[in-house]
Amino acid sequence: MIRNLTLAALGLLVVPVCAQAQEAYALKIKRPGQGDTLLVEKADRSLQQVKVSDLKDNVLNDKEEREAHAAVYRETILEKKPGARAARLKRSYTRADRTVDGVTKALSYQGKTVLVEQKDGKYAFRIEGGGELSGADAVLLDREFNRKKLDANEFVQFFLPARPVKAGEAWQPDRALVNKGFQDGTGFEVLSEKTVATGKLTRVYQKDGRLFGVVALHLEITPKSLPQGDKRLAIQPESRVVIDVTLDGCLDGSAAVISGTVASVVNAISLRPSPEQPMARVDVTVRSESTYRAAEP
Repeated sequence: MIRNLTLAALGLLVVPVCAQAQEAYALKIKRPGQGDTLLVEKADRSLQQVKVSDLKDNVLNDKEEREAHAAVYRETILEKKPGARAARLKRSYTRADRTVDGVTKALSYQGKTVLVEQKDGKYAFRIEGGGELSGADAVLLDREFNRKKLDANEFVQFFLPARPVKAGEAWQPDRALVNKGFQDGTGFEVLSEKTVATGKLTRVYQKDGRLFGVVALHLEITPKSLPQGDKRLAIQPESRVVIDVTLDGCLDGSAAVISGTVASVVNAISLRPSPEQPMARVDVTVRSESTYRAAEP
């Protein structure tokens, strides 16, 4: 009996010591710089639903569109200042296609190298050794480079904890930074005080002598307005944006090796022609799923 009690007491002492010894990690995700090359695979699919109703909830129009696109390319950053987006880069595509409502078409730059260059605050695209890409040929590139001020890698930086964290530990990112990053990256204006943002280091492991791990990020945004041409469209307060991200990759900043999934739901509700003189209600819901994988050659 005494021996059992002694062992139990020792056990109570040992467990806290082991828990305290658990290592905390300063999380860093490498941001590719000038001269860096990455091998990238990504795929996106989305469902957009638009419903127009009168003020008595009678549906006037209801439509949906499904879209998907996939790309595999080798990207080299030719010019980039620290902390800024790349000013020049090139991508050699082995796959580039787009699917709209079930019909898949290869994009004009599949199997070619695209040069991307920033000019007068806007990105232009051309085929290496060929002509400029514009219009329908450049829709996805224009969406990626010109409709956002931040790329996904830069946005994730705002979620990283300011202090070291342990495996299984959660944290709350700096809400002001997350709001700014979201607004810069999407053009949405948000009700900053309603933002919910959380992060969690779900597990860690070693690979090739580097720290790897899995991070889960969750974001809930209440949009206030969104860009519509040269103006802004007011959004009703019941609108929501919910984003869940899972990242698996190098977390010590030594290599730009990472894969991830992003699931998002955007529900934007607006009164037309204006909230002050409404004649119709427009509900836009976009559900999207994306996968991304980047590795160093």
